[in-house]
Amino acid sequence: MFSWFDAGEAKKFGKELAELIVERSQGADKRKEKKAALGAEKLARDVSMRINAFRGGHRLNVYKKAQLGNELKWGLQQGGIAQDQIDGWTTFVLSRL
Repeated sequence: MFSWFDAGEAKKFGKELAELIVERSQGADKRKEKKAALGAEKLARDVSMRINAFRGGHRLNVYKKAQLGNELKWGLQQGGIAQDQIDGWTTFVLSRL
């Protein structure tokens, strides 16, 4: 019963994804438009692969997904990502869990 509320691993994963996205997005701002688009596609593939790997070893209930999404959103906000991109990344990640 109490394991249902143990969202520590999900929160940690959400924070890791936020750090990855912020790190890669900051580099994309400095590149030209075409290279930035290719970088965004590669980042989306990398994030998808990490989600698939995480999902394979963890069962996420509604509460754990919400905690992961919350950590992701806060991490992206603190990293200076624009609100429309935050919403897009959060939707992208949560729809694949």
